[in-house]
Amino acid sequence: MAAEITRETQKILDSLTAKYNTSASFSLYSETFQVSIASGVENHATGEKATTKSTFPSGSETKSVTAVAVLQLAEEGKIDLDKPASTYLDDILQKKMGKTFSGLFNNDQRVETITTRHLLHMQAGVNDYDNNALIAWTLEHPNEDKTPWDFLNEVNKTLMFTPGQGQAYTSIGYILLGLELVQVLGLEDWDKYDQASPFKKRNVSLPNTYFPQNGPCTGYTAAPTNMIEQYLSYPKLSWHGFELHVDDITPCSCLNGWTCGNVAWTTLDAAKFFNSIATAKLVKPSTLGEMVKFTPMTVGWSVGLPYGLGLMTYPYASLKAGQNKSNPIAYMVGHGGEDYGSQGQAGWNAGLGIGTAMAFGSATGLQTDKSVLKDVRLNYLMSSDMECQLMEKTFEVAAKYRTDVAFPQFNCSNPYLLVDNDDDDDTILDDATLIFQKRTLRELF
Repeated sequence: MAAEITRETQKILDSLTAKYNTSASFSLYSETFQVSIASGVENHATGEKATTKSTFPSGSETKSVTAVAVLQLAEEGKIDLDKPASTYLDDILQKKMGKTFSGLFNNDQRVETITTRHLLHMQAGVNDYDNNALIAWTLEHPNEDKTPWDFLNEVNKTLMFTPGQGQAYTSIGYILLGLELVQVLGLEDWDKYDQASPFKKRNVSLPNTYFPQNGPCTGYTAAPTNMIEQYLSYPKLSWHGFELHVDDITPCSCLNGWTCGNVAWTTLDAAKFFNSIATAKLVKPSTLGEMVKFTPMTVGWSVGLPYGLGLMTYPYASLKAGQNKSNPIAYMVGHGGEDYGSQGQAGWNAGLGIGTAMAFGSATGLQTDKSVLKDVRLNYLMSSDMECQLMEKTFEVAAKYRTDVAFPQFNCSNPYLLVDNDDDDDTILDDATLIFQKRTLRELF
């Protein structure tokens, strides 16, 4: 089965990376079953292509690694998830920033009620960083890094809600969790923390996983790290319609927020990591049970998204109607991640437990040839298109070998995924325009 899935999904990935003019990788992992494929040009200056050894910066997938690290220390009795987070933060914040946790946040006494569990579960009420400002700063200061201390200095210090009474996605909370780890482990500063320690201590080998620190991503493109080139793309409206603007941002900082967003790994390593959570190799079964107590985001980004302790869950893209509510195999448990020049999504299949991961060498497609995509805005639909077609083929092949399993059915011909049935009222372009209008880059440039 693995050989056939490899063969058939490779054909699809080759076609889709050509369609979107980008690089991508896709992997499945269990102890007895592995698939790993890659395709596409990852460096448009040299023509070098992605391989299964290519590492993809995967942004917020880092949050799951950070969550596992915190939860392991909780299992060891070194962190109490339900004590005030200030227990673990006050000393290091006082030392490095001259303020306690509550002092940093305008002496709001509600901050004293924020627990480590609140931070893990996105329920602390802490604001996120200003995405517009960070993109602009990154492009204007390509040779500089924004450290965890910079993020904490600059974030809006007003709580969005009373801790525990709402849920909002924030990377700042995971920077604070990183600082908890630094304090509890007795380290001098954030850059002394080994982010690979959670899987090292449990003897889970992830040989192609890296956590870049200070400096540009160009320092990680050569072997053994083999990081892909990263491309920032966004549409600009000109007299001739929308045109795609592309920047190679590999020369920019690779730190990406540290414990909230700096992992770079092969998709096989990513799939193995999440499979190791699902099979209780990295955390105890009771801890895993806590991680998957999902509740929905209530404000901010992605309201309604179910989030647990460092994990999210969501159905695959473009399932046929009525299947996503009843079949656990239709769901992923894991984490998505995106930086300005790449993105990924990794986790495990909720029904099968098999680790899955896919990653892309750009946050949107890079196709400018209108004979391939008639409008550059359609590049934004890349990840949904790839996920639908790759998972549809995977389940189609698996169904031949596992007749005992009710695999979900997909609808990859959904108009939202680039099938245009009329030229008069192009609803897909309306959708793509709306999506791009919501993107911060659409407003910046």
